[in-house]
Amino acid sequence: MAEQVKKNTRNTTETKRKILNAAKKEFMYHGFDGARVDEIAARAQVNKQLIYYYFESKDNLFVETLKQSYKKLRKAEQALDLDTMSAYEAILKFVEHDWNFYVKNPELIFLLSSENLLKGRHIKEHKEEFWEINASWFGLMHHLLEKGREDKTIREDLDAVQLCISIAGLIIFSIMNESTLSYSLMSDLSSKEAKSKRLESIKQTIGCWIKP
Repeated sequence: MAEQVKKNTRNTTETKRKILNAAKKEFMYHGFDGARVDEIAARAQVNKQLIYYYFESKDNLFVETLKQSYKKLRKAEQALDLDTMSAYEAILKFVEHDWNFYVKNPELIFLLSSENLLKGRHIKEHKEEFWEINASWFGLMHHLLEKGREDKTIREDLDAVQLCISIAGLIIFSIMNESTLSYSLMSDLSSKEAKSKRLESIKQTIGCWIKP
């Protein structure tokens, strides 16, 4: 009996994983409004009714997909070893880390783009859950600013909210608009060299701003 329960639990976990991976791709490519549960079921190779059984609605599935994408980023950030660096070095290391993460995992950017078209409806409805997930990001920025006031490697008047927005803004804009910028500027911004130059430019921009 116990073995059967374990097997059922494993099957449930695996099925949910498959559904969420399929939903991530569908929402990423088509946005919330354009995504179809039928397509998600086909991608996951499950019965559509199973999606409703586990997640009840398309909205709940989108919320869970967005939560999982956020958790993946925040978990990776928490694994960073920044304590041995100065506040200035740590912030630039954080910038580099998030850039590399988003380049490899762009789905969060496009999920957020879709959510912003909805005026943040899902995040607003589940704001406590999303705040709990993202609190580590805001907390880390506060920690680095406090550290900077001690080691004097960054400006004392920096604001954690503005620092979060500036880092995210510079990274997300570049990646999200890579295709249109490439055509507009007649430069292949998808190349490894172009991405490396863009990262250095972002680090220089943030670095100049945070210096004392």
